[in-house]
Amino acid sequence: MEQAPIQHNESVEMLAALLHHTVAETRLRELASVLLPNADNHLSKADLVDRIVATQAWPEILDSIQINDFRVCSECGALMHEGYCCDMGYKYYCSDSCLCHDFTPEEWALECQQEPQSYWTDWFEYYDLYKVADSSF
Repeated sequence: MEQAPIQHNESVEMLAALLHHTVAETRLRELASVLLPNADNHLSKADLVDRIVATQAWPEILDSIQINDFRVCSECGALMHEGYCCDMGYKYYCSDSCLCHDFTPEEWALECQQEPQSYWTDWFEYYDLYKVADSSF
């Protein structure tokens, strides 16, 4: 099965910056050994990050490094740092078009009214990734 091209969006760029600037190289090498078993052991940290992100194995990446500021869209599989949360995380939607696969605007409004754990949000609570990306370590 051919892998879909990587989705270059703001969330992917933020995750790459976070991996590069906050995750130890040894941890990245451990993750790469799982996701990229045939990868060259002499890759630079930047190349490791690029290759890990290119796998688009979002659940595995996020679980492995315990980053809680991203979700995966239930409809299209895109990595997301903001979007719709349905029923306390039962499903996530990155955009209006993905949400509309399961809800009309009226149905979503009713869902939010009846279920207080259905809402739009972002998951960045603890740090500003733009500062992380601009800092040097």
